Amino acid sequence: MVVEPRPSDSVHNRLIPTQRLARPHPLRVRTVRPRNGTVVVHVAGDIDAASAPPLWSLLEHQLRSSPALVVLDLAEVAFADTAALETLILARRQAEGQGVALRLVAPAPSVTRLLDLGGRDAPFTCHPDIDTALNEADLDDSADLDDTARAPVS
Repeated sequence: MVVEPRPSDSVHNRLIPTQRLARPHPLRVRTVRPRNGTVVVHVAGDIDAASAPPLWSLLEHQLRSSPALVVLDLAEVAFADTAALETLILARRQAEGQGVALRLVAPAPSVTRLLDLGGRDAPFTCHPDIDTALNEADLDDSADLDDTARAPVS
């Protein structure tokens, strides 16, 4: 008689929570104002249920300062869960309500996956680097000026 191992007996069929085994990366945030009306927020570490509320507070404060553009540099985000997605969506909604352009820079793979999951609820303008995000803002501003210059005067 041959006894076949049950799937539950196989080590290969067990789920190992690798996220829990990894050491958490503390959230680090640095803000820079490279020019008038522009805020760049560099975010690094883990964005989860514990760190998302303080991140939201900082973003909300920056948005209330009435900049024309907020750039979120997410290249160094090690981990992001649904709390991160919710924070980004809240920031986008507040920015839209205030007429502030919000751009994401180099979202880390963990953030990109969340944005993909968010679908229509998470439409963000993403750029490969900060310079590109800032230069696009310059192009947007010059397009607005061109439209104003061409507008008929009554």
